[in-house]
Amino acid sequence: LRDKLYTLSAQLRQLCIEEKYKIYTDDTRSPIISIFCGEEKDCRCLRLAFDSKNIYLAPFFQPATPPKETLLRMTVNSG
Repeated sequence: LRDKLYTLSAQLRQLCIEEKYKIYTDDTRSPIISIFCGEEKDCRCLRLAFDSKNIYLAPFFQPATPPKETLLRMTVNSG
């Protein structure tokens, strides 16, 4: 299951990069993938776009992040 998790994480990370999302880390073994969004309004918009496709991401805003450095975080599982 761990090997499957690493494979799925790497594939999702690569897809995000191909779609021109700015990824927080290059660690391909991490099941947590964070996308930089910039402004809070942009993060909210992107989250709604993912939600409409039944992809649910956790947003991180100030004070959890510096101003204008919001994140959307997704966690991959082996299922």
